[in-house]
Amino acid sequence: MDFFLGKLSFLEIQNTTTIVCKVLETFLVTRTAVCVSCCLAQSFSHFFLGVTEFLIFSVMSFDYYIAVHKQLYNITIMTKILCFFLCLGAWLLSFVLIISEMSLLLVQCLLCSKNNIDHFYCDAGLGLS
Repeated sequence: MDFFLGKLSFLEIQNTTTIVCKVLETFLVTRTAVCVSCCLAQSFSHFFLGVTEFLIFSVMSFDYYIAVHKQLYNITIMTKILCFFLCLGAWLLSFVLIISEMSLLLVQCLLCSKNNIDHFYCDAGLGLS
């Protein structure tokens, strides 16, 4: 469980850092528009880290299930190698899911006529349609 909590805290630090850096840049430069490619990069990092977080929560619930229902076999089932591959699988699955969604969003954005989005942080549905 400590292994998964460490990975979860790393995800939270990355997600918070991404948002705070963008907000600070906006206040220092006093820019209120975001280019479409910057918006796609922000959306990718935001949703990639979010989906990875949910998948890590799922892996943690599986670990908890094994710890409660298979108490004597917990050490033999949840080895360090299995924990590593479960985390790696969570990262890879979230990457595949978000890349497929972002490719659809990219095709939609290429058909748009706007090159800038009038917000300092890009989130789902802010001027992308």
